[in-house]
Amino acid sequence: MTKDIIVFIPGIGGSRLERDGKAIYDLSVSALSRLIWSWGGGGLAYLGGSGKPDDGVVATDLFNNQLIPGYFGVADYDGFCVSLQAAVGNPAQQFFKFPYDWRASNRWAAEALDAFIRPKLHDWRQGAGGSDAKLWLVCHSMGGLVARYFLEHLGGADITRHLITIGTPHRGAPKALNALVNGLGLGPLDFSTVIRSFASTYELLPQYPVVRVAGDDDAPLARVADFFDVGPALPVPDVLGGATPAPNGLGPLPHIQQDRLQDALAFHAAIRHPVLKRMESGEAAPYKISCFFNRRQTTQQSARWVAETLTMSDDPPIPGTEGTDTALRRGDGTVPGPSAVPIEWPDTAEAIAIDEKHATMPAASAVTDIIHNYANPLDAKRYMGGAAPENTIGLTVPPLVMVGHAFDIAVDVIRTAKLTVTVTPVASALVVQSERILVGERSSKRLEFTLREQGTYIVTARSVDPMRPAISDWVVAVTQP
Repeated sequence: MTKDIIVFIPGIGGSRLERDGKAIYDLSVSALSRLIWSWGGGGLAYLGGSGKPDDGVVATDLFNNQLIPGYFGVADYDGFCVSLQAAVGNPAQQFFKFPYDWRASNRWAAEALDAFIRPKLHDWRQGAGGSDAKLWLVCHSMGGLVARYFLEHLGGADITRHLITIGTPHRGAPKALNALVNGLGLGPLDFSTVIRSFASTYELLPQYPVVRVAGDDDAPLARVADFFDVGPALPVPDVLGGATPAPNGLGPLPHIQQDRLQDALAFHAAIRHPVLKRMESGEAAPYKISCFFNRRQTTQQSARWVAETLTMSDDPPIPGTEGTDTALRRGDGTVPGPSAVPIEWPDTAEAIAIDEKHATMPAASAVTDIIHNYANPLDAKRYMGGAAPENTIGLTVPPLVMVGHAFDIAVDVIRTAKLTVTVTPVASALVVQSERILVGERSSKRLEFTLREQGTYIVTARSVDPMRPAISDWVVAVTQP
């Protein structure tokens, strides 16, 4: 059993934010259909730019089952934290949750982590932990960016033994680009003001060439930074061939503020410079890195900029090698698979692929079992656990729909499957809609559903074969007030 301290750093939306003792938001999936209209007005907006939070908001604890439809979300953290506590011998001194203000730049969260955890590690080393005790940083989603800034820029690498990331957008997520340029919402619902106000949204932008600047597939790819002539702010190592040249004649993308983009690039450069230095010298990282990701679910991965319009695509920006199965070149529904691995990794060979979508990844038994095995290394059999990729199910669900309006759910498989697709309110176990379908090899099917009452629902696709994992996602049904 490990003598180290484990710290859990949640993702965006996963920390309860309060002002004067009262929560400033609650996007719990069970109440989201009622709350979403007031939240869409911008009450959660962050007005501090890239600066340090000073608006009286404090992060007090973790928040479960929070969802920003069409953007990021988190599911049940309580069960995950219980499993992490079980991995250590003295949970009161060896396990800590780290909530933070996820609206602001992650650099400030990293500084707060530094101030929070160093005294606790010092005290543990003076006691039962011993002088060799270090940190394990277990991170979901954006929490991994907080950890990497702490490790690479604030000296945390010297006191950390293991970094574990779960669905972290190490190289960014095109969903953030879509949120900034095109906005988020459904009909009269508009979350754009809120999402565009977050400094963290800028730090989630994809760092790699992701936008094709013409309609044909041979058109050049551009980074977001290239549209503002600040591409060199984020270096690319010579061992990878250096940065790709920016296409000519690009103008700025709408709704992206250049000063905030540059601040975000500086945040990532602070992580990247020490990593690149090690890569150039062939030096290994001073801490172990483990990474959980998903490559199976339909995910925004690229975009086209044509006629002053940004159109998002689920297609990877770079073609795969010949023979690569396109169904295995996706992501977790939020973060593309290749973006979910650390920036120094050349591919996903060392990453652990799991079936769950982005929000529910920490609740996956495969994740908790493997982390427990890391901390209590009795054997390695669970490293072979999980379903074979050809047994997994792809599920695409719209995040937000209107009551009484039909919408489509898409499922796809690699190996022929008999499936039951169910729709269940999160507040009850009563299935309100269900369809049984047969999906042929390497094909997909669309199902049409209509929800008659507002609320948050779980859509689940389950095979009749119990050895094939089920897959679930949320959909929020709202009525116009």
